[in-house]
Amino acid sequence: MRFSFSIILLILLLYNLKQQKLKFKMAAEKLPALGKLLFSSFLTGKKGTRIGSTDFTLTKVYDGINIDKNNVKKYDEFFNMNESLPLTYLYLLAFPSQLALMTSKTFPISVMGLVHLGNTLEYKAKMDISKPVRMETSALIPTKDEGSLFPILGVKFFQGETLVATCSSNYIAKRKRKTEKKAEEEVVPEIDKRIPVYTENLTFTQSIAFKYARISGDFNPIHISPFLAKNFGFKSSIAHGWCSASRVFSIIEKYKKKELKFITVNWKTPILLPGDVKLELFDNADESTAFKVTNKKDEICLEGSVS
Repeated sequence: MRFSFSIILLILLLYNLKQQKLKFKMAAEKLPALGKLLFSSFLTGKKGTRIGSTDFTLTKVYDGINIDKNNVKKYDEFFNMNESLPLTYLYLLAFPSQLALMTSKTFPISVMGLVHLGNTLEYKAKMDISKPVRMETSALIPTKDEGSLFPILGVKFFQGETLVATCSSNYIAKRKRKTEKKAEEEVVPEIDKRIPVYTENLTFTQSIAFKYARISGDFNPIHISPFLAKNFGFKSSIAHGWCSASRVFSIIEKYKKKELKFITVNWKTPILLPGDVKLELFDNADESTAFKVTNKKDEICLEGSVS
């Protein structure tokens, strides 16, 4: 009996050592610079979509990620925030790790064929800006026989063993159907009859896009070059999605007079540069705040809620 117990202890010890070894191996991965990842994303153009018969999953861990205090300060000043580490800044940390998965050899979809639909971020605990973070980044692509695919990229932020924040990004990869889609009744969009509690007009310019690119490191040509943006099917360069969202969140924080702990945003129509849009805020029954940004054609550019 004592011998059997010793064998079990030995097996558990060996298993634990193996798990620690695997964890160290994953944590040892180095996160490439965003510029290199953006360049790599253009090289995935020939990949197309190669989804198999089962869901695709991939997880990588990036440890020892230090938060650049000077860059956080620049971000704060740019968006007129006054926080040690705004929740919105975490996406600047999450995006490179997500792009690292999307540009990996095993990821079955070309980055160029993905459209960013939305983001959800949440603080789970207080994050210490002076301490490094560990990011556990995962990708999930539910398989389908035909039609568009909807990849989900998630990031969990840890400091020590404490989960301090999460970030989830939703994408769409459009595919042609093998069979003809059944005709559906035309859906007439409901008219939003809510009365906004706050309204503000916002202007986005090419200068704003350049300044944000320097802070975020996102020099995707569709944001900074009108000429190259046209080659990707846009009438002109378009505002960074997270730049437009961050401006909205900064305004909401001033309206609510408190820092945000949860945000969700969905992008509908790109903001062409230069462009003027209207922001409307709505108070929800659960004390959260909904928002909607529309262009001059009354098209929704982005919408969501925060608390």
